[in-house]
Amino acid sequence: MKIVISKSDLEKALQVTNNTVASGAVDISTHFVFRYTEDDKLEILSYSGRLFSSAFCTGATVTDNEENSSFTIEAKRLNLWLSAVGDCALTFTFDGKVTKAKSPMGSQTFRSLDPEAFPYWDDVVGNATETASVPANFMKNALSHLRKFVSSDDTKRPSFCVTEARDGLILAASQGLLSAVGIQDFATENKLRANGKNVSSIVSYLNIFEDGNVSICEHDNFVLYKASDGSMLGESRDNHSFPNVALKLDDPTDHQWLIDVADLKNAMIFLKSGAPHEDNRLKFKYQDDSTIQVGMGVAGPDGGDTFVELQTFAQTKKDDDVDTVDTFELHYKNLDMVLGTIKDDRINLGVSKKNSSGLVRLDSTVDGNQYVSMLTWMR
Repeated sequence: MKIVISKSDLEKALQVTNNTVASGAVDISTHFVFRYTEDDKLEILSYSGRLFSSAFCTGATVTDNEENSSFTIEAKRLNLWLSAVGDCALTFTFDGKVTKAKSPMGSQTFRSLDPEAFPYWDDVVGNATETASVPANFMKNALSHLRKFVSSDDTKRPSFCVTEARDGLILAASQGLLSAVGIQDFATENKLRANGKNVSSIVSYLNIFEDGNVSICEHDNFVLYKASDGSMLGESRDNHSFPNVALKLDDPTDHQWLIDVADLKNAMIFLKSGAPHEDNRLKFKYQDDSTIQVGMGVAGPDGGDTFVELQTFAQTKKDDDVDTVDTFELHYKNLDMVLGTIKDDRINLGVSKKNSSGLVRLDSTVDGNQYVSMLTWMR
């Protein structure tokens, strides 16, 4: 089997398959599989155990493929070799045992594992059902946002270690935090589920195609992201389902304060500079219809609290019968993380009280898609 392909065309395909190469293993999961398909295309595949991907090499010429139609090359070695050769035509010749890779710089020899040992997914992909088609950048931005909220505690809270689609929303949560993204025209029947450890690889794949659309296809055992050029990245479906959380994007809150994001961030930094190192209690107090107070404890023998006054640009209530929420406390690090995801200059803090506890909700809109984050009050 002989392949002639430009370095740029090969690297374009490897952008996809590099996302799902295993590290630290000593088997075929560390290799790229080169396969000449029945419809005369050169395809590169990789598989890491939970993730798999494939991409077609455009511009490749394949000959002498009657005896051998596939071979493997260790991904780390091929990537290293490509970094040393210039942008030129490359030739790969497989004799059934090893592959000789040739460039104007010279030749290199790579050992091939048995390509028949690779876990090809042709049959299951053919049985997958498309459940959504959305702009790749919408999905990329949503998952990039949500991965900050996914729990990493896979021993005590494995159901919080995934982000999952429910009723047209994509949800993620960890201790004291919940976030949801509503993407335009996202199908309500979509049941996408991604393990938090795999989200970075999915985001990297989506980033390649952010100017186009991506189809989401589902099977009982996996979720597949497929671009218009035929490349795809799939993830084995996590066994742990996201908790049954009831959330609607249009749920009203009891009280809302419109606050400047930069002013709130600066107040938090000011307060943290004088607080005990272990103190993460950020205290909010209703002042009047145009101001609120934000405070923290003070380090040192005298103790006590320090408060900063912030302007509120608007205040609204769900109805006149609801009492104004006078005080509540939020976890400093949680609010700081959520504020880091906000792209608006001002943000509505929607506050709702239930018995002795409550929630604070922050809404923002990015490219027409709605992002909601919720923080529980500290007890």
